[in-house]
Amino acid sequence: MTSNKHSLLSNRLWDRRSLNASIMGSLLTGVSLSGVKAATHQSPAVMTDRATLLPFLRKLKYAGDDRLVIWWLEVQTYAVVDSELIDLFAQHIVSLHKAETRDDGFDAISLELIFHADPKTFEFVEAITNPLTGETVTLPQRIVGPTRLSYLFDQTELPEQLPGVTFAGDIHLGPAYEANGSLWLDEKFVTRVSFTDGVRPDYYVNDLSTYEGSYAELMNSEKPFVSSRVAFNSITSWPEWLKMGEQKGSKFSRGSGQNALDFNALPRTTLQLMERFYPDILQDPDRALRNPPATFE
Repeated sequence: MTSNKHSLLSNRLWDRRSLNASIMGSLLTGVSLSGVKAATHQSPAVMTDRATLLPFLRKLKYAGDDRLVIWWLEVQTYAVVDSELIDLFAQHIVSLHKAETRDDGFDAISLELIFHADPKTFEFVEAITNPLTGETVTLPQRIVGPTRLSYLFDQTELPEQLPGVTFAGDIHLGPAYEANGSLWLDEKFVTRVSFTDGVRPDYYVNDLSTYEGSYAELMNSEKPFVSSRVAFNSITSWPEWLKMGEQKGSKFSRGSGQNALDFNALPRTTLQLMERFYPDILQDPDRALRNPPATFE
């Protein structure tokens, strides 16, 4: 009896995995989408089923195939103390992404480049005066990654570590909203970053992103790339380089951006910063995604 129950459970799990793979393939490879459309329209206002959301995320954030996708993001960052927002700095961000299909979902390889800027003029700066301590703070010119996330049908797996740090946390996908020809999809990262030197305190990150794109294009399996936009919010503990000391509070960031297939689609200031600091990445972005990951600051 126990053996039969185990066999039945295994068969159900296998059937679900096969169905999930079929839905993913429908959106990405050209199979008829009528069944998926019917499923999603059972609840047109809100979608929460991971098997439905995962293919949408892939096309909104990455691409239905393995092409390189570029994102730009314009961000403003604040100190939050006693519910008051205090300007810290702005950021021009570029990220590179590629997706790789696997039987149980897909892997995503990403590299992020962060340029700090004056919060009023958005001009590139290498240091700021901390408005809470009065101390001059050197802003790190940051490279994050390359990192690999595994988006599976049952969960999303964070990378276990980067040079200098380990990660623990969760990535939550959904809900998604369909209205007026567009689809909005939420993704939430909740992560604890622990430094392997045993000296620096843990760094807590809560990133919330909402991606938006054409629902018709997302459902069109002949269009592996969909023009998408993102609204981004992030709440973190103080990074050590801000030198906040015993100051209580949090760091809050908000921003927006868009995907592209070519670096020439970047905002002018961001492209100029890439030309100044990372001409090698502009020349060969695929190689940058194959490089060893940079040390996390």
